[in-house]
Amino acid sequence: DTIYGWYVVLAAPEWLRELAATPAPRPPVPAAALKGYSPDQLERLRFELQPSLGLLKSDYPVFTVWFANQTENAPPVGQSTGSECGMVLPCDDGVEVGRLEPAIFSYISSLLAGRSLAEAMTAAELDEPGLLIALRFLFSKKLVCAISSPP
Repeated sequence: DTIYGWYVVLAAPEWLRELAATPAPRPPVPAAALKGYSPDQLERLRFELQPSLGLLKSDYPVFTVWFANQTENAPPVGQSTGSECGMVLPCDDGVEVGRLEPAIFSYISSLLAGRSLAEAMTAAELDEPGLLIALRFLFSKKLVCAISSPP
Protein backbone atom coordinates (compact mmCIF):
# COMPACT_ATOMS: atom_id res chain seq x y z
CA ASP A 1 0.00 0.00 0.00
CA THR A 2 2.77 2.45 0.93
CA ILE A 3 4.90 1.50 -2.08
CA TYR A 4 1.88 1.88 -4.38
CA GLY A 5 1.22 5.35 -2.94
CA TRP A 6 4.87 6.32 -3.50
CA TYR A 7 4.65 5.31 -7.17
CA VAL A 8 1.45 7.29 -7.65
CA VAL A 9 3.11 10.36 -6.13
CA LEU A 10 6.18 9.88 -8.34
CA ALA A 11 3.97 9.80 -11.42
CA ALA A 12 2.25 13.09 -10.51
CA PRO A 13 4.85 15.49 -12.04
CA GLU A 14 4.74 13.59 -15.32
CA TRP A 15 0.94 13.58 -15.32
CA LEU A 16 0.95 17.35 -14.64
CA ARG A 17 3.40 17.80 -17.55
CA GLU A 18 0.90 16.13 -19.88
CA LEU A 19 -1.94 18.31 -18.59
CA ALA A 20 0.14 21.50 -18.90
CA ALA A 21 0.97 20.75 -22.51
CA THR A 22 -2.70 20.49 -23.52
CA PRO A 23 -4.28 23.96 -23.29
CA ALA A 24 -2.53 26.83 -24.98
CA PRO A 25 -1.33 29.45 -22.49
CA ARG A 26 -3.37 32.61 -22.34
CA PRO A 27 -1.64 35.93 -23.05
CA PRO A 28 0.09 37.07 -19.86
CA VAL A 29 -0.63 40.36 -18.11
CA PRO A 30 2.54 42.43 -17.57
CA ALA A 31 3.54 43.59 -14.10
CA ALA A 32 3.17 47.18 -15.32
CA ALA A 33 -0.60 46.64 -15.24
CA LEU A 34 -0.44 47.05 -11.44
CA LYS A 35 0.80 50.65 -11.68
CA GLY A 36 -2.69 52.05 -12.17
CA TYR A 37 -3.99 50.81 -8.81
CA SER A 38 -3.79 52.52 -5.44
CA PRO A 39 -2.41 50.49 -2.48
CA ASP A 40 -5.95 49.97 -1.19
CA GLN A 41 -7.09 48.69 -4.59
CA LEU A 42 -4.05 46.42 -4.90
CA GLU A 43 -5.02 44.56 -1.73
CA ARG A 44 -8.42 43.66 -3.19
CA LEU A 45 -7.22 42.57 -6.63
CA ARG A 46 -7.68 38.99 -7.74
CA PHE A 47 -5.42 37.31 -10.25
CA GLU A 48 -6.51 34.72 -12.73
CA LEU A 49 -3.59 32.40 -13.36
CA GLN A 50 -2.73 30.33 -16.40
CA PRO A 51 -5.27 27.49 -16.61
CA SER A 52 -2.55 24.96 -17.44
CA LEU A 53 -0.58 25.67 -14.24
CA GLY A 54 -0.29 22.54 -12.13
CA LEU A 55 0.66 22.61 -8.46
CA LEU A 56 1.74 19.64 -6.37
CA LYS A 57 2.55 19.31 -2.69
CA SER A 58 3.89 15.98 -1.57
CA ASP A 59 5.10 14.42 1.67
CA TYR A 60 7.86 12.90 -0.46
CA PRO A 61 10.74 14.51 -2.38
CA VAL A 62 8.88 13.94 -5.64
CA PHE A 63 10.49 16.80 -7.57
CA THR A 64 14.00 15.84 -6.45
CA VAL A 65 13.32 12.31 -7.69
CA TRP A 66 11.82 13.59 -10.94
CA PHE A 67 14.84 15.83 -11.64
CA ALA A 68 17.28 13.06 -10.73
CA ASN A 69 15.59 10.72 -13.19
CA GLN A 70 16.03 13.12 -16.10
CA THR A 71 19.61 11.88 -16.46
CA GLU A 72 21.05 8.44 -17.13
CA ASN A 73 22.22 6.41 -14.13
CA ALA A 74 20.96 8.92 -11.59
CA PRO A 75 21.80 8.08 -7.98
CA PRO A 76 18.82 7.07 -5.85
CA VAL A 77 17.02 9.68 -3.77
CA GLY A 78 15.92 8.68 -0.29
CA GLN A 79 12.30 9.19 0.71
CA SER A 80 13.46 10.62 4.01
CA THR A 81 14.67 13.87 2.45
CA GLY A 82 11.24 15.33 3.17
CA SER A 83 8.27 16.99 1.60
CA GLU A 84 8.34 19.22 -1.47
CA CYS A 85 6.11 21.68 -3.27
CA GLY A 86 6.34 22.37 -6.96
CA MET A 87 4.68 23.41 -10.15
CA VAL A 88 4.37 22.45 -13.76
CA LEU A 89 3.55 25.07 -16.38
CA PRO A 90 3.79 25.58 -20.10
CA CYS A 91 6.55 27.85 -21.34
CA ASP A 92 7.81 29.05 -24.71
CA ASP A 93 9.87 25.91 -25.35
CA GLY A 94 7.72 23.20 -23.77
CA VAL A 95 6.77 22.55 -20.18
CA GLU A 96 8.67 23.72 -17.10
CA VAL A 97 8.84 21.65 -13.93
CA GLY A 98 10.14 23.35 -10.80
CA ARG A 99 10.27 23.26 -7.04
CA LEU A 100 8.60 26.04 -5.07
CA GLU A 101 9.31 27.42 -1.65
CA PRO A 102 6.38 26.56 0.65
CA ALA A 103 5.36 30.22 1.08
CA ILE A 104 5.28 30.82 -2.69
CA PHE A 105 3.34 27.56 -3.14
CA SER A 106 0.84 28.67 -0.49
CA TYR A 107 0.49 32.12 -2.07
CA ILE A 108 -0.15 30.71 -5.55
CA SER A 109 -2.58 28.12 -4.15
CA SER A 110 -4.51 30.89 -2.39
CA LEU A 111 -4.72 32.92 -5.59
CA LEU A 112 -5.97 29.86 -7.47
CA ALA A 113 -8.64 29.46 -4.78
CA GLY A 114 -9.92 32.94 -5.65
CA ARG A 115 -8.45 34.89 -2.75
CA SER A 116 -7.45 38.52 -3.13
CA LEU A 117 -3.80 39.55 -3.08
CA ALA A 118 -4.06 40.58 0.59
CA GLU A 119 -5.91 37.40 1.59
CA ALA A 120 -3.33 35.26 -0.20
CA MET A 121 -0.52 37.20 1.47
CA THR A 122 -2.04 36.50 4.89
CA ALA A 123 -2.68 32.83 4.11
CA ALA A 124 0.92 32.36 2.97
CA GLU A 125 2.23 34.36 5.94
CA LEU A 126 4.24 36.61 3.64
CA ASP A 127 5.75 39.88 4.81
CA GLU A 128 6.18 42.76 2.37
CA PRO A 129 9.57 41.60 0.98
CA GLY A 130 8.12 38.08 0.61
CA LEU A 131 5.14 39.49 -1.27
CA LEU A 132 7.44 41.31 -3.68
CA ILE A 133 9.33 38.08 -4.31
CA ALA A 134 6.05 36.24 -4.93
CA LEU A 135 4.75 38.91 -7.32
CA ARG A 136 8.06 39.03 -9.18
CA PHE A 137 7.87 35.26 -9.55
CA LEU A 138 4.27 35.32 -10.84
CA PHE A 139 4.99 37.92 -13.48
CA SER A 140 8.40 36.57 -14.53
CA LYS A 141 6.83 33.15 -15.15
CA LYS A 142 3.95 34.79 -17.05
CA LEU A 143 1.42 33.17 -14.74
CA VAL A 144 -1.01 36.08 -14.44
CA CYS A 145 -3.46 36.13 -17.35
CA ALA A 146 -6.16 38.42 -15.93
CA ILE A 147 -6.65 40.91 -13.10
CA SER A 148 -10.00 41.73 -11.61
CA SER A 149 -11.04 44.24 -8.99
CA PRO A 150 -14.22 43.89 -6.95
CA PRO A 151 -16.60 46.86 -7.13
